[in-house]
Amino acid sequence: MNKKLALYAVPLLALSLTACSTDKDEKKEETKVEEPASDTTNDSSSSDSSKDDSSTNEKVVDQPYKKMDLDVEYDKGDYTFEYEKKSNGDVAEIEDERDNTKKTGDEALGEMQPIVEKFTFDQNSSDEEVKKQIMDNIKIDDNYKSIKLEVEFDDGKEKEYKFVK
Repeated sequence: MNKKLALYAVPLLALSLTACSTDKDEKKEETKVEEPASDTTNDSSSSDSSKDDSSTNEKVVDQPYKKMDLDVEYDKGDYTFEYEKKSNGDVAEIEDERDNTKKTGDEALGEMQPIVEKFTFDQNSSDEEVKKQIMDNIKIDDNYKSIKLEVEFDDGKEKEYKFVK
């Protein structure tokens, strides 16, 4: 009788130990899966999340641009827009010589990130498409003389666009 009991008890014990071990592994996997999912949720969430991200200088959306410099030339001064992704957070600066205003840090970043996020052009986009996206997303007065955009993409390639009115 003891042999029959041992015959059933040993496999049941091994099965229960395996089941406990699997539960722990599943909990670890669930935790690992949940972490990236919560990061993704923050990246694509509403403006509340983007406000939090801009105040901490973190990227909101991963764009293919490492650095972007825009210079709009007017008769009475230039409007410049500089944006750069860095490992410790994005940095930005906006300067408008026409009304002697300059924004840096979180203020500039808060204004520029939504604009940069709307850009969908890449290295292969036509000049016309780039110009359209600039005009659609940045407040540029009709009386501009020229627009110059220098972009450094994440792969290190640089491209310059120039539009003269």
